[in-house]
Parts: sequence; C-alpha cells; structure tokens
Amino acid sequence: VDGEAICVTASGSIRITRLMDRADLSTASGDVTVGECAGIVHCATLSGNVRLEKVTAPSVKVKSMSGGVRLGIPPRTRLELDAESLSGKVRLPEPNPRPEPPEREISVKVRLVSGDLRIERV
Repeated sequence: VDGEAICVTASGSIRITRLMDRADLSTASGDVTVGECAGIVHCATLSGNVRLEKVTAPSVKVKSMSGGVRLGIPPRTRLELDAESLSGKVRLPEPNPRPEPPEREISVKVRLVSGDLRIERV
C-alpha cells in the first residue's frame, strides 16, 4: 500500500505486505500482519495478534485486549518504548555488544490487557 490505509473488520484478519504511508488497522476478532512497515501505524484488536515484521516507521501504536504483539526492528534503530501489559510479558532483544550509531528512531507505544509483547531484531 503506497497511500493511506484504513482497515476495519469485525471477524477477519488484516494482512498487508508493504505499508509506506499512514495506516489505521482494527479488528474485533482477527490478526493484523504487516510485512514491511515504513508508515505511521495504529493497530487495535479486541481478540487477535499483531505482527509487524519489519518496522522502519517513525511511530507505532498498538492496543489489544487479548492477543500478543510481535515487532521486528532492524539494526541501528533507536527505540523509544512505552509498553504496558496487565497479564503478559515484555520481551526485548539482548543489547548489541557493539552498538553502532542509529540510522532511525522509532517511537513504540503498546497497551495490552492479556498478551505478550516481543520485540526482535530482523
């Protein structure tokens, strides 16, 4: 998707291969998956997982009542993280033993009621 995307489903998943602009994605019951994510993303699910496979966007916001969140962050990324989970774990990658100057900065805000947040290097 090269332009703005607004996707809303009641019972179904959302899958976008490449997102280059702003997106508002929400589902009541279903997963949200974005392959390459370069645009600002807001995701909300009541019951479903959110997977952003490669994030280079400046800002990501995710809310989920019941579901996990998985974010893939490229090397040389400075991450500003604001995360809360009432009954879940927050898992971050191990610190880089040889840090390099960042090429980008990403602001990530995640709110989970029941689910885990996993951030990994891709």
